[in-house]
Amino acid sequence: MEHSLQQFIQEYGPYLDDARRRFVFVALFFGVICVAGFFASPYILKFLIAVLNFESVEYAVFSPFRLLSTSMDIGLFLGIVLTLPLLFWELYEFLAPGCTPKEKRSFLFYLIVSAFLFVLGFAYGIAVLYYAASAVASFNSVLGVENLWDIGSFVSQAMLTSAVLGVLFQFPLILSVLMRTGILTHRLLTRGRKVATAATVCVVALLPPTDGVSLVVMSVPLLALYELTLLLARETKGQAVPVPTLSVRPL
Repeated sequence: MEHSLQQFIQEYGPYLDDARRRFVFVALFFGVICVAGFFASPYILKFLIAVLNFESVEYAVFSPFRLLSTSMDIGLFLGIVLTLPLLFWELYEFLAPGCTPKEKRSFLFYLIVSAFLFVLGFAYGIAVLYYAASAVASFNSVLGVENLWDIGSFVSQAMLTSAVLGVLFQFPLILSVLMRTGILTHRLLTRGRKVATAATVCVVALLPPTDGVSLVVMSVPLLALYELTLLLARETKGQAVPVPTLSVRPL
């Protein structure tokens, strides 16, 4: 038993040390970004207020510690968003020595598409919130209701909705990988279209804004991506696309 443990450490020790080094680097990067985002939050809030300068809207703070909480949220949000690309890149660098050239290209392709889909979903969430907030502000003005908004709550809702939509936009890529590896089939996903539609609407309904128009506007692109995934899978049916796998090679 002891001999086996020593043999395992001797054989895989360099890989474990490399993984630990990469993990520590990513963790330090995350911490630095969080701290930097916290101290930069006043400038970020000023920029957001200037951009979201809706007519007849006044921003306010309804708690003495609300801005502190919002600054922490901004720092955490920036830390997660900016660290994820680094985390995936470090993962690629760790797995690359054990992958074939074709697997490396496939891995990079999925990373690039994933980043693009997240940015697309995030930007779409920001656009939906902007026009929804503008419509609400105009409607309240017509009713004679004063628009006094909590800047902390508004910014937190915007970050949450945009980040979740960025994650939801990853689902077509995940479904594509699962189909290409044989875990899911095109026929199964086609039959489960109604379930996927209901699940998408339920998840989006939990996100602000909660009006019916925004629900439809945020659900439509997700459902369209689902259908696009099925269409592309049908056209490439029978063509094997390599998915990266790990095979240990000496460093």
